[in-house]
Amino acid sequence: MERPRGSNFWGITALGSILLLDIALHLSRPPVGFDAWDYFEWGLNAALVLFIWVGYRRQLRDFGRLAEQVEGKALSRVYHRSDAMIVLAYLFLLQALSHMHRH
Repeated sequence: MERPRGSNFWGITALGSILLLDIALHLSRPPVGFDAWDYFEWGLNAALVLFIWVGYRRQLRDFGRLAEQVEGKALSRVYHRSDAMIVLAYLFLLQALSHMHRH
């Protein structure tokens, strides 16, 4: 019994994509005084978004392997908590991006 990729997976993917789009828009129209360190900082945030998503995909794959060994309700709770952690990580990152200094 493998968990189908439902709305949680695609919702989290959409949230990560929105974060990457925000970063890309900011980098495509840099304000006056935007220097190399600022590009590094925003690029690091983009890498963090990708790192979180890749880790989430790896975690889903590992959970899929557990499906045969663990009861359905317990696995469902683990999936739910996993999804909640990823959403919180993206929300914290979004909050940090919204408060980054703007030149």
